[in-house]
Amino acid sequence: MKKIVILSLLATATIWCSCQEALNSKRTKFFNQYLKEQFRDFEIKDGEYLFILPGGCINCNKALLNILYQMITISPDSNYINSNYNAILVSQNALGIFSEEIMNPHKTVLVDKTNKLDRMSFGISGISVLKIKDKKVVTSKSFTINDYRTGSEKFFKERL
Repeated sequence: MKKIVILSLLATATIWCSCQEALNSKRTKFFNQYLKEQFRDFEIKDGEYLFILPGGCINCNKALLNILYQMITISPDSNYINSNYNAILVSQNALGIFSEEIMNPHKTVLVDKTNKLDRMSFGISGISVLKIKDKKVVTSKSFTINDYRTGSEKFFKERL
């Protein structure tokens, strides 16, 4: 009986890992193709990319962006965003929802004027981070209501 349970768990873990790899492979393809189409001169490098998209908890996202702006302008961590994110990607729709201040925090802000970014299948929404390694999407996270409750600033500080 124990062997059956262990074999079932191993099979489930194997299937889950292969599904996750397939999902990340698909996301990598979309991400690379999207950047090539929209921002021809931008070179993809390993690291983390911050996304500002419509979706998710709007009030939470506004609060998080306020914290981001304060981190940039007031705190001793003013270079934190530039040194920890390769770029910030913003959709034109997000600019209509959030303050124009989101254009200021990073040396590389890529604005998608087509709003195609909002419909891409990256598995993220709202304020999110996508991690790239060897030019492949390896993981992601989106800001949630639980992040808001536990401390918004930690969202930026906790590495993927």
